[in-house]
Amino acid sequence: LHDLEVLKLTRNQLNSIEPTTFNNLHSLKLLWLDDNKLTSIDPTTFDNLRNLESLSLYNNPMFQDITDISSIDSRIFRNLVSLYELKLTKYSTDSLPAFINEM
Repeated sequence: LHDLEVLKLTRNQLNSIEPTTFNNLHSLKLLWLDDNKLTSIDPTTFDNLRNLESLSLYNNPMFQDITDISSIDSRIFRNLVSLYELKLTKYSTDSLPAFINEM
């Protein structure tokens, strides 16, 4: 699994992710976790995914009713230095939180 680049876990009824789940997936570039039942994500969950380019968390309860995107814990995304696509919600936002500019 060390060379895995694409992981699609869409519609798997996931309600949680262990913080160490992705620790050894250093080559991962695309991770889809859409349409699950995630209510929270530990801030360290994606820490080792430095090659991740696309992350989709769309249609999970933790992002379902976002009215203020700045309420998302920015530590979740802090080490995603290669990320260029982030899907959280179907709603557009006029203002992005400051951590987006730091990525």
